[in-house]
Amino acid sequence: MAAVLWSLCRHEGPLPPVLNLAAPVPVHMEELATAAGHPWSGRNASGQGHQTITLNCNQLTEIHSFDRGESTPAEMIRQWRDS
Repeated sequence: MAAVLWSLCRHEGPLPPVLNLAAPVPVHMEELATAAGHPWSGRNASGQGHQTITLNCNQLTEIHSFDRGESTPAEMIRQWRDS
């Protein structure tokens, strides 16, 4: 996240009024929990809940270049633990 914030600070011109800050390749939450070694159990969304939500990070990827490996659950957890 620090690298993304640095890219935003150095960006020339106006920034979009809203940006999703996330890895550009969708990752399932259960993959993150598993990579972190946290137990979890899944269940289907009930009622009006959404089973799957994906953030659109196209505007962010126009400002910040991500390495392909940064979107893997293992790398995301490694960076989280190192922060």
